[in-house]
Amino acid sequence: MTTHAALIDVAALAVEKVMVNSTVEVAEETSMLTMLMHDAMFFVAGFVVLRVSFMTGLAPSKFRVGWLKPSPAQKNGMAAAVGKKAVMVAAPEAKSPTAEALSAAVASGHLEKVLAAWDSEEESRHTLLTQETLRTLAQALAKLAPERTVTELAAYVAKHGKDLGSGRWARHAALEGVCRARRPDLAESLTKEMGVQVESDGRACEMLLGAFAAKGSIDAVEKLLPQLPVASWQRGAGTVLRGLARGGLAVAPRGRARRLLQALGAKAMEIPLPGKALAELVQAALAQSPEVLEEILSTLEEIKVPLPAECVASLASSTALGNDLEGAMRLEGLVRAGQSGSISSSAVYDPL
Repeated sequence: MTTHAALIDVAALAVEKVMVNSTVEVAEETSMLTMLMHDAMFFVAGFVVLRVSFMTGLAPSKFRVGWLKPSPAQKNGMAAAVGKKAVMVAAPEAKSPTAEALSAAVASGHLEKVLAAWDSEEESRHTLLTQETLRTLAQALAKLAPERTVTELAAYVAKHGKDLGSGRWARHAALEGVCRARRPDLAESLTKEMGVQVESDGRACEMLLGAFAAKGSIDAVEKLLPQLPVASWQRGAGTVLRGLARGGLAVAPRGRARRLLQALGAKAMEIPLPGKALAELVQAALAQSPEVLEEILSTLEEIKVPLPAECVASLASSTALGNDLEGAMRLEGLVRAGQSGSISSSAVYDPL
């Protein structure tokens, strides 16, 4: 009996040892499987992080591998996404003979060469242009081939607007080039052809206002001014004043500039007119004739718009040098009345 009991005890110990060993082996296998799963998860996470960093340009270009580089379409999409806060997104110019010819023509500064490069090959209509090239091309078309301007520019922007990364900057570049050529009539037709809503596109409205003002087309300015968005009003008013200074005063009928200033002054109680643009306008009036200067100054007094300090100082020097005693006394009155803002006495009274 004793021997039989001892055998039973030995068998029990052997079974217990086998069970312990099995449990340890299972635990070890489970631990290895868990480690493999963790390694796989870290590998996938690392691949995703690297892929995103390469696509967004966070990783240095020298570490990029060919198959990890984003495609051109992805680049355009990312550039537009990253540059949402930017006004314009520059588009890469295609490396083609036509694109190089257009770039060289733009660099030369000759509009005839720009138009010749555009007309040289049909490929030019399929070439992605930079902002400056498109702007200069629009100027060349408006000056040298006005009958083709609206059709060709609208077709180009419609075809390549999305490929360039932002259709808005392409429309603005085309409009700016036409306005540079002093053809606001073509620019207005182009906005309609491209579907631009000036009521919601402050930049386009500003360019049209400046072009019409520079041509002395006061009626067109007055018609367009109410459509200027409130957020763009001060810049738009400055564009109108600069347009008048850069040609509009010389060609506008007498009294029309006065009426336009009165319209601007009605809004100036809420949003001040930009001082630098006012100074440029008064300087242009001074250079034109005493009658025009009188018209501008009397209108500014009427609408209670103070003259900028630098403008008053410059006018004081000019009137004193020209022996215009009446004008000098009038400026002194403006200073004494405090309508010219803060200005040191020596800046005005020394030339007086």
